[in-house]
Amino acid sequence: ILCSTMKGDYACPSLACLVQKDIGADCPAVDLNAACSGFLYALDQADAYVGSGKAETVLVIGAEMMTRYLDWTDRGTCVLFGDGAGAVILRKGDGLKSIKITAKGDDQLLVIGNTFCPSPYGKQPELDPHFRMKGGEVFKFAVTSVLRDVKEVMKAAGVKVEDVKMLIPHQANLRVFQAAKEKLGFRDDQLAMGIDHYGNTSSASIPLMLDELMEEGKLEEGDIIVLTAFGGGLTTGASVIKL
Repeated sequence: ILCSTMKGDYACPSLACLVQKDIGADCPAVDLNAACSGFLYALDQADAYVGSGKAETVLVIGAEMMTRYLDWTDRGTCVLFGDGAGAVILRKGDGLKSIKITAKGDDQLLVIGNTFCPSPYGKQPELDPHFRMKGGEVFKFAVTSVLRDVKEVMKAAGVKVEDVKMLIPHQANLRVFQAAKEKLGFRDDQLAMGIDHYGNTSSASIPLMLDELMEEGKLEEGDIIVLTAFGGGLTTGASVIKL
């Protein structure tokens, strides 16, 4: 069980271990944190486990409570986010055509601080626990990284824009993905966006959107989809999948 989350219910045990307990599974379980790109990071690790033969089936989860980090006096930020969770099962097969993850360490553009217990052995850093972002710079990073990553995974998978049923991005900012969609050559009906009714749910946003599309009958077996995300870290990811 691989669970992408920025913060589970406890520092320990992990959220993945709590899920393992609740579903009665007998398997390793671990959390990972790559912020909004975390679901794709977890998917990449799951692919490595299955591909190496270490696992036959991997439960990949994205679960976030973004409302924990918001400054509710900052109306320009707090209205943008939501809480959510979603999951997929990955098994051996040829469905995952290509995947890419990247990181570019940065602690200025997009930061969520932390709280620490007092220690007599050294001063802990004083960090604002709320979500802070330099929007303009993050926008530029996002558009550039989405264009790069999507082009690379599509090339690696040998698929063209017309082969893709749906581009499913991390639900962060409509303007980012409208700009990327136009530059990549996707049609309006190929872009899946649900930020207007979910808000930004970080690493939960892609599996949430995927589930909605499946429930509405907009995706079916054999369809090719492209996933893409960017987030704090800074991190990015993209993947081509045949359902």
